Amino acid sequence: MPKTYLRYKNERTFNTISSGTSNIVLASNGHSVIVGANEMIIVWNAFTGAQEKKFINEEKTFPINSIAVSKNLTQQSEVMLTEEEQNMQHFLVAGGYSDGSISIFDFKTTQVETTFHGHNSEVTSLIFNHDDSLLVSGGKDTFIIVWDIVSQTGMFKLSGHKGEITNLKFHTFRLPLPGVTRDEEDEDDDSKYTTQTLLLSSSKDSLIKVWDHEKQFCVDTLTGFSYEVWDFDICDNLLVAGSIDNELKIWKLEQKEVKPRIYSYATYTGTLPRTGKERVMGVAYHSDANLLAVHSGER
Repeated sequence: MPKTYLRYKNERTFNTISSGTSNIVLASNGHSVIVGANEMIIVWNAFTGAQEKKFINEEKTFPINSIAVSKNLTQQSEVMLTEEEQNMQHFLVAGGYSDGSISIFDFKTTQVETTFHGHNSEVTSLIFNHDDSLLVSGGKDTFIIVWDIVSQTGMFKLSGHKGEITNLKFHTFRLPLPGVTRDEEDEDDDSKYTTQTLLLSSSKDSLIKVWDHEKQFCVDTLTGFSYEVWDFDICDNLLVAGSIDNELKIWKLEQKEVKPRIYSYATYTGTLPRTGKERVMGVAYHSDANLLAVHSGER
């Protein structure tokens, strides 16, 4: 007796859900997932699978390689705000293309606000600062560029890496005030401390660099990897980074005076073994649950 098969008929096509070359961002409402999809940025509802928003720059036909969303979009939910509060907020989405350009979109209207041109090749990493006044981009051309969102202009380039930029993050250091000696330092006395926000970058040159982006120079370089640094994350004052080998390296982020008026900003503390044999593709902390997730190339 011959076999019979069910006749399936296509009803609809989702098209591209997400590109494999772009990162993914989860909004603070817990269900909106923002992804790069070819030359578009799409917001998906993770629970229903419905497409919520789509961002397209009609002048761009190059694929999106990196995305970033403003801090107020990832730290507080738009759906938790009243309509009046939403109108006062300005949510931004940035997309970096393979041709080296960057488009900035308004999250509410999905319209293009401006487009930056500065990299010679694809944009590989993007991040907004704490108040969304600055956007920092890293590229395959090894450069880091700081952009002013308010004036919509490029401010300066940071050069020092010899390989593609793989990740960028800001971190706020807690520093003793000038004149406060080590014996006078008290962790519970905020009056004896100030803060300084610095930029950290990882690269395929096997280095992680700490930048004073306001003074435009590198203040420290973290070494120890034999291969490319593919990703890192920071929780409180601990930095964990991954490469292609079978261990994660850990640094404690703190300022120390190693010589008169010469400071280090990270102290190497050890390693975490991992069983994967493929390269690290992503490192992420869950600060509330005190967990660390590592994504590698294995299936």
